[in-house]
Amino acid sequence: MKALSLMSLGMIIFSFSVSGQDHSSEETCKAYTFVVPQGQSCNCESLQTTVEGLQARVRSLETVIENSASVNGQASTFSYVPIYKDCQELMTDRSRKHESGIYLVQPQNAPKPFHVWCEIDIHGATTVIQRRKDGSVSFFRDWDEYKRGFGTLDGEFWLGNEQIYYLTNQGDYQLYIEMQDWEGNAAYAKYDNFEISDESDNYRLEVDGFQGDAGDSLTYHDGQQFSTKGKDNDMSLHEDCAAVHRAAWWYNTCHWSNLNGVYVTGGRYSYSTYAFGIEWRTFKNGYGYSMKRTTMKIKPKFEVIPE
Repeated sequence: MKALSLMSLGMIIFSFSVSGQDHSSEETCKAYTFVVPQGQSCNCESLQTTVEGLQARVRSLETVIENSASVNGQASTFSYVPIYKDCQELMTDRSRKHESGIYLVQPQNAPKPFHVWCEIDIHGATTVIQRRKDGSVSFFRDWDEYKRGFGTLDGEFWLGNEQIYYLTNQGDYQLYIEMQDWEGNAAYAKYDNFEISDESDNYRLEVDGFQGDAGDSLTYHDGQQFSTKGKDNDMSLHEDCAAVHRAAWWYNTCHWSNLNGVYVTGGRYSYSTYAFGIEWRTFKNGYGYSMKRTTMKIKPKFEVIPE
């Protein structure tokens, strides 16, 4: 990254920075006489000031590049791409090959760009906000971790409530949830309207307009604030839903769905009081079954999410 940024600003900067040596005024002037028009003298002090200013700009740009080369603070590899407002906007860029992977986005009003996983097929692109697939990442985490996001974008992850907020508040978005049980059966739930509020309102959920064959296990949570370990915002008067269900969600009193619950190999599990698995009540006709795979992804409402 550094070599590319230096070279992009010209050979003067590159030559000056790679030398790593102090030069006398005379030596510096001789080193840069090739940029001085013929017949004119070299103003070494002015030249050196200009180069040092450009070097400072380079260092600033390098810092931005290095900081952006992480997934919400975690190391990640990616290919440089332009910044889009979401994955759907990527599809309007005819200069790029459209394929699923990690891209850089910056929604309207977001203070800085961040990385997302774009799921792309013949129908278009969706921005993935959650994925469960193998139990490699614990989802029983605190408020700050859910705020900024965790996991790896090519594996299991939660994108981050701040990022989800900025994405869903730049327009009208749909939510599409895919799930698979341990017997290989797949189902989906689509919601025509999906957004969350900002942190001052504890990322309150707004969702409606259900369609799908998994049954509706999310509308029950409409209007609820987000709860995590150590941050009880649920409607229950008797228990801390996040603590007893070992997850984080928009709990009511408490849940019909619990997609950030404990990953239970095999699906079925015994529980005495609280269903703590990756639950979607209407798909498995009750509690006590943890999904093998889930994906939550969003897309602008004016586009049709693939079914």
